[in-house]
Amino acid sequence: MTNGKEWITPKKALCWLALILLAGFALRLVPILSYDMGPNTFSDDNGYLTGGITFANHGYVSYEDTAAQTTATGPGMPFLLGALFALFGYDAAGMLAVHMAFASIGLITAIGAYLLGTLLRGRLTGLLAAMFCALEPGLVSVNSLFLTETPYMCLNLFVMYCFIRCAKEWNLRIYWTGILCMLIGAMFKGLILMAPLAALPLILRKKETLKAWLPRIGIAVLAFVIGFSPWWLRNELVLDRFVPFTANRGDLQLLGSYMGWGYPEGTYDETVLELDAEAWMNGTQDDVELRFARRGEVGRERLAEWFRTHPLGFVLTHLIYKPFKLTTAHLMQEPFVSERYSQYLWWGALIVALWGLICPRFGKKAEPGYYLPALYLLAATLITAVYAPLPRYGISHFPLWLFYTAAGTADVWRRIRRKG
Repeated sequence: MTNGKEWITPKKALCWLALILLAGFALRLVPILSYDMGPNTFSDDNGYLTGGITFANHGYVSYEDTAAQTTATGPGMPFLLGALFALFGYDAAGMLAVHMAFASIGLITAIGAYLLGTLLRGRLTGLLAAMFCALEPGLVSVNSLFLTETPYMCLNLFVMYCFIRCAKEWNLRIYWTGILCMLIGAMFKGLILMAPLAALPLILRKKETLKAWLPRIGIAVLAFVIGFSPWWLRNELVLDRFVPFTANRGDLQLLGSYMGWGYPEGTYDETVLELDAEAWMNGTQDDVELRFARRGEVGRERLAEWFRTHPLGFVLTHLIYKPFKLTTAHLMQEPFVSERYSQYLWWGALIVALWGLICPRFGKKAEPGYYLPALYLLAATLITAVYAPLPRYGISHFPLWLFYTAAGTADVWRRIRRKG
């Protein structure tokens, strides 16, 4: 019996991929066209929207206060949205065009899923992964909003594909593509710097000499330093301190200290009110970065107290409770897909993904590197679980779950064909 690589030709695969992308784009138009466009509508985070408009008009990065430069957000969203607003404008028609352009970026995630699936499991898995990423309701919803998750999840897949492919067979052009995607992705989320590490086990397995990889790693580090030096210099000049990516993680760390089993007494809202009052007393109420840093300091104090007073609850929270929340939490979907129905779909996808993880033991042998996305997914989820396990942060890695869902589906399909 032939496998997916043999009975789906490259030409047929490209035709199917084109149809999948067209269907995905049409689906993304539904939620976008359902809303009246304006500078303060249809965005889960208007700070990104107004920051993009400010950057288009004035050329500096801001967030909530458009008159103040900030590091509460990284440079990625202001640059991207600023460029789109400069090109299309931000009246009703321009806003519609920008939403469509942004949704198209999210749709490119399907191409990354196709490449990764084809590389590690065959064209059938690649096409199924692309279809799931293009049509999955949660990704359609997120891609229709101005959120960092859209460009991040897209670039993250391409980085992983490029570096795993180079670990399997060295290709300088693919390597440079991966470095470029990594640099751009880091402007949205610094977590993308973990994606190249997904290829490390494969490199070690092949027992390649360190001498061959040292220059390659040096190129990546040098490119990163050169690419981010302007941002670091800008932060030093504006804030008089080094801020590598963003300064808003403190708030998420504080919020995460109120989620789980056995955390110290108190509420997040009460603590924020106390810290805001403290800022007014100290005259630092307008220093957003300092207020975020203070929240992070209190959050770390609470985490330390939590570990000291209830170590079992702390460990179980960060190994089970928060990762489970990140994996299973789902955003409210489009009006034509009920929340309950989308939950059923996602639970079904997770079950099939688990089969995708174990099916190589009972059938077609896994390609080298097949489990590397799963290792990355585990590490990224555990790191993210230190902070608040909000649904939008879990959805960043849905494409990796969907890759294994595609692999499980493809395996079931092959078994049905074999029996037929």
